[in-house]
Amino acid sequence: TGRETELESLKCWLSGSGRFAVLLGMQGIGKSSLAAMAFADAGLPAMWHRASALDSAERFAAELARFAVLPGFAFQGSRHPDAREVSAALCSDRKNRLVVVSGYSHAAASLDPLLEALVHGVGGLKIVLCCEAKPSFYGVPETSGGSVTEINLGGLDAEETAELLEKRGISGRANAK
Repeated sequence: TGRETELESLKCWLSGSGRFAVLLGMQGIGKSSLAAMAFADAGLPAMWHRASALDSAERFAAELARFAVLPGFAFQGSRHPDAREVSAALCSDRKNRLVVVSGYSHAAASLDPLLEALVHGVGGLKIVLCCEAKPSFYGVPETSGGSVTEINLGGLDAEETAELLEKRGISGRANAK
């Protein structure tokens, strides 16, 4: 409800050359829901990762390598491949894939080194981060250069709020206020 502009921006980003889309907004504002709507019919292999404070770059890299079926990365037991090796392979891999990381803020410190290595890649991997605060692994050169697209999700206006509440079974303008 009320996210048509942001939805269109995400769909345009997917067809462009940028590697990262960053959805910024407070908890519960609909970042993950927006990503799900935008990419429901994208036709790309997609991986959804729910970040947690227990994440590590190695664990996330192993998950990415399995998802991308990267050659040369066989997994035996609990051994995780080196995150630098996986990022190098993903940066040069040309297959189009989509990775959505929800709850990124919970694991930013551990995932940032791997994501920083991926931000300048030229492969087909596209990554969406659902964040409460702007990540620190990129800056103005990446946003102005087009490798990172930021989409800020703000609050809904009164009409959109009423529509959302009606969809959830609460009707009337008084309840919307």
